[in-house]
Amino acid sequence: MLEFLNVKLDRFAMHVPPELARAVERVWAIPFSTRTTISNTPEFLELKKVCSGLYGKGDSAYALDNALRSLGVPCALRVGREHLAIAPTAAAEELHDAFVRTTVDRRYLCPLDLADHLPSFAFGTNKVGEFTSAELAGILDADRLHRHYPTYDLPLKDYAQFRWLVVEEEVAVTASPNHRTMPFLAVNFSTDFGEIDPHAGRFPKSVEEALFFLLLAPWEDWVQSPEVNWRAFQLPWIHTVDDDLFSWPKVPQRPSTLSLVPDVAYDARGNEIDLGEKPSILPLNVSGVLTAPSGSGLIGDCRSMSILQLTLKSKKAGAPGRSCQRLGARGGTQG
Repeated sequence: MLEFLNVKLDRFAMHVPPELARAVERVWAIPFSTRTTISNTPEFLELKKVCSGLYGKGDSAYALDNALRSLGVPCALRVGREHLAIAPTAAAEELHDAFVRTTVDRRYLCPLDLADHLPSFAFGTNKVGEFTSAELAGILDADRLHRHYPTYDLPLKDYAQFRWLVVEEEVAVTASPNHRTMPFLAVNFSTDFGEIDPHAGRFPKSVEEALFFLLLAPWEDWVQSPEVNWRAFQLPWIHTVDDDLFSWPKVPQRPSTLSLVPDVAYDARGNEIDLGEKPSILPLNVSGVLTAPSGSGLIGDCRSMSILQLTLKSKKAGAPGRSCQRLGARGGTQG
């Protein structure tokens, strides 16, 4: 993996125009000041001119300002956040890549609210399970959030208590840099905003497909109280993370928006100990062990995918196990 990253960086370095590298170095040398507005400095105006000449994307002032903050330009970092700045050579490589790339990677972080302790598994580019604070920091691009929002404290420890569905997809770049930073600039105001699309989905298509696959399983047989919620989980919101340097990073919703209950323990004398809060769950009757062999993940036709095996063991001793046949048969019904 490290060798791949080194090759990628070397490839960028060989193609970064020298005038871009010099302009970025000058921006990186701007001293920190609470009165400094990056977009008004001569160094920034020079960088904007260089980028306009190299890439011909028109005025990209908003996009450049956003990109520099995402990269950790030193003059915009608060005291105590200096470690978030990257080297100017690496910043020039990333900036060059942002202008020339034709696709971006998009990640949807979906909290499975009320979900019991599901085992971790993957299908296609999607993952389900619990993640550590360090893993969530990478998924959420925590460093980038802290560069944009210096006083923001990302509650990773609280997020790590929940189960998540993570969906990834590759999206084509069709907008200009400024429109990628501020999409409302590309709005066509001649559009009929009162028009209703009766088939519009609530979630992005890739998320809907992942949820459809999960809901093919017989949850109504596994949950203890199907009359309350047979799906065994809810999806109250979705947080989107783009690796597009020009897009504006968003802060995820607080853990308090998910279902929590008091976390109470008792000592040897029976005294109550308040441990704060913990996620509320809809308990399952059975525990699942999901294994996905390498190469699996085509949602739909089980004959065209490596079979996703689901072995269920009843919590009651001696109860027979159940197979994945129902899940596989249902999977074959999709498009």
